[in-house]
Amino acid sequence: MSGNTLQKAIDLVTKATEEDKNKNYAEALKLYEHAVEYFLHAIKYEAQSDKSKESIRGKCVCIFKTFCHVKWLCKRKFFITSHTGSVLRTS
Repeated sequence: MSGNTLQKAIDLVTKATEEDKNKNYAEALKLYEHAVEYFLHAIKYEAQSDKSKESIRGKCVCIFKTFCHVKWLCKRKFFITSHTGSVLRTS
């Protein structure tokens, strides 16, 4: 990974957010996971100051929380689909 690791992580989060909004939860999960990998790489090998490392860690925590929520949505969608034969829309 090059010095563009942080930008790549940001791009992945942007794509994941788009997939999440479009209810493509499985794809969003993959993208969030890859984004965190890039952020962790940036912390370990590229971030110079403690302040920047802490900022990136904070982003990872937010992304992880979103990842957990999307994972829950995937499980819920699978449960509803497998038990009713169709996806139910809930508000």
